[in-house]
Amino acid sequence: MDENKKRPDKPGNDNPGSAPQQNKRQKGTVRSSFRTRAFRAGSYSFLVSLIVIAIVVVINVVINQLPSRFTSLDLTRESYFTLSEQSKQLIGNLDEEVTLYWLVETGTEDTYIEQLLNRYEDVSDKLKAEKVDYIIFPNFSSAYTDETVTNNSIIVVCGDKSSYIDNSDIYVKDTSPTAGFTVLDFYGEDAITSAIIKITSGATLNLYELSGHGEKGLSEYSKKLVGSIKNQNYTLQTINLNKFEAVPADAACLILTTPKSDLSSNEVEKIKQYLQNGGRMIINIDIIDADTPNLDSFLAFYGIEIVDGIIVENNADYYYKSQSPLYLLPRMNTHVITIPLMDNDYTVLLPAAQGINFLDDVREGVYYGKFLTTSEDSYAKADGYKSSTYVFEEGKDTMGPFTVGCSVTETVDGNTSRICVFTTTFMLSEAANEMVSGANFDLFLNSVDWVCSRETNISIRPKNMNIKPLTFTGTQTNRLFLFMVIILPLIPLVIAVVVTTRRRRR
Repeated sequence: MDENKKRPDKPGNDNPGSAPQQNKRQKGTVRSSFRTRAFRAGSYSFLVSLIVIAIVVVINVVINQLPSRFTSLDLTRESYFTLSEQSKQLIGNLDEEVTLYWLVETGTEDTYIEQLLNRYEDVSDKLKAEKVDYIIFPNFSSAYTDETVTNNSIIVVCGDKSSYIDNSDIYVKDTSPTAGFTVLDFYGEDAITSAIIKITSGATLNLYELSGHGEKGLSEYSKKLVGSIKNQNYTLQTINLNKFEAVPADAACLILTTPKSDLSSNEVEKIKQYLQNGGRMIINIDIIDADTPNLDSFLAFYGIEIVDGIIVENNADYYYKSQSPLYLLPRMNTHVITIPLMDNDYTVLLPAAQGINFLDDVREGVYYGKFLTTSEDSYAKADGYKSSTYVFEEGKDTMGPFTVGCSVTETVDGNTSRICVFTTTFMLSEAANEMVSGANFDLFLNSVDWVCSRETNISIRPKNMNIKPLTFTGTQTNRLFLFMVIILPLIPLVIAVVVTTRRRRR
């Protein structure tokens, strides 16, 4: 063996040069690990993750600052959390600050109410909502109301005025006269907006129902309708003009609903004088089984004549298919009263209506708005309720189209009078109203607001939480039948024939 050859170091032997070399190799290995492709890829992924996390945090912070209308979609069937344009306009025009105190026990918050209050806050900086635990602060409500408050109720406050909304006024149980069972209506927006109107609009307007001729009061048609009228900051009382020298000076509007006997000539003169001085009036009139020369002359004074007979609609698109051609679904034409209904694709129902003729010899300055009309195929049966057939009888019945709802305006010496005329009172029944999902009451309330020059305060439709009747015209019913019974079953058959034919050709 060559003794000059170095033997390898044995374990435990000291080698002065070995430790520094190992440390140098280790440092080189660490440095080189930072230059590897794996490290660069990992560093890039880590950096990207940090950036993504930072972006998510920033987006969440920004989103939390946005109004709820931008951050949450209202996908409920009846748009429970979406405010109407009328509510938005009212709140957007607030001059004073309004606070909605939500009285609720912590842990029992109602989701619908919470979302609705958020929407109100989004509209204006003048309105804010605050949650108050009335269990912890039992004396809080006593500064605003003497009533015993309930859970998930609301107090609306503006300055030194306030209005309490009980939870039973937000969720209203109602027994449907047509369905025969109890439904739950969500009146959240209607109740809150009505309370805001009440404490911010100032004066309450007085509506007078004419009496003394066998008229039915509005409450006999629908207590719900009367409640909605009062919620819009109106009072409702009856008046027999034979007992007064003139229409009361505080009358914002007169209401006449189908007298069973004629008005006296003295009453007619009082009404004319009232209207010529800028008065307002709503007339709902049916076929009257009595001679009414004084009432007829009053209507003629404003160029209106009621057509003899009851209207039969011969166009299936304009009557309620499941009933009869007497249940009119009239065409709505553009008017301040009808625009909200038209924008939301509502229909109104006027059962057993008469037609309106407009006289040519009316004085200048009288203007009409024909906002409800029948089709060209309609006609008036001269025998009225006594008619035994819906068939048109030549030389006896009168062909349409007819106006069944109109407005009348006239300005005399700077005073503008406003009148609304409808040719049926059956539209005021709760049964007819439910058949068109509340549109009839909306129409009447809009008419009251229009004649009283309160266009921005028109009715807001309550949100029904359980049922929504569907209204089909005759044409729609036939199309649905055609699709469901004929076309839909044919689709798989046609597909099978096509597939089989192609396979055979191969």
